[in-house]
Amino acid sequence: MSTSPNLTYLKLCKEYVQITQRNYCAAKILAIIEGWQQWKAKHKLDDWVRLTLEQIREHLFEEYSIETIRQALAKLTNKLHLLKRRNNPKAKYDRAYQYQLNREAIEQALA
Repeated sequence: MSTSPNLTYLKLCKEYVQITQRNYCAAKILAIIEGWQQWKAKHKLDDWVRLTLEQIREHLFEEYSIETIRQALAKLTNKLHLLKRRNNPKAKYDRAYQYQLNREAIEQALA
C-alpha cells in the first residue's frame, strides 16, 4: 500500500493513551491502524493493514526509532492484545505483518 489515508496529521486519542498505559508511541500506532481501517472500509477493502516498521515510522513522522516502534507493537499485540497481527495469507514470502484493531479488547479496556 503506497498511498496513505492522511499523512498530514496524526490524531492522538486520549483514550488510546489511557489504554496503552501512557505509551504514546503505542497510542499513535493504534490511531494509524484505525485511520487505515477507516480508509479501507470506505474503499470496500478488508480491514487488515499491511505496514512495515519503516512505514509506521514514516506515519509517526520519524518521532520514534524502529526499536521503540517494535516494542510498542509487541506491547499492543502480546501484552495488551489491543492489536491483532498476522502474516500475509496470500503471499507467504511477504515478511511485513498485517495489523487489525482488536475492537473487542479495546472496548473492554475502555469500559
